[in-house]
Amino acid sequence: MEPLSVLGVKVKELACDLNSANTLIKTFYAICYAQRIGLPCIWTILESELWRTYSQFLPKQLETQTLERFQYFYASIFVSAQARKDFKTLDTQDNFQVIPNGLSPTGVC
Repeated sequence: MEPLSVLGVKVKELACDLNSANTLIKTFYAICYAQRIGLPCIWTILESELWRTYSQFLPKQLETQTLERFQYFYASIFVSAQARKDFKTLDTQDNFQVIPNGLSPTGVC
């Protein structure tokens, strides 16, 4: 069974109203499935690598599909203003936001 079919069975069992994905590559199939069925999706991007080089290890077709997904999100959440800035070229829907969730160096024991 293909990954999207397996995921689809699980999503239907859970009766999901929203897909909240975390990181770029590891949630790719969840993003694809949400887009396929019209499920709203929020993608939280933790990566700090530049988008132009981040997914280069993927086959070219999958790399292109990953970048194309940005246009389907209800929101893309970044953990830093710099990461949002690094991905700004992909913000075609004006839906990128920053919600910091890092640790303060002074608050770590």
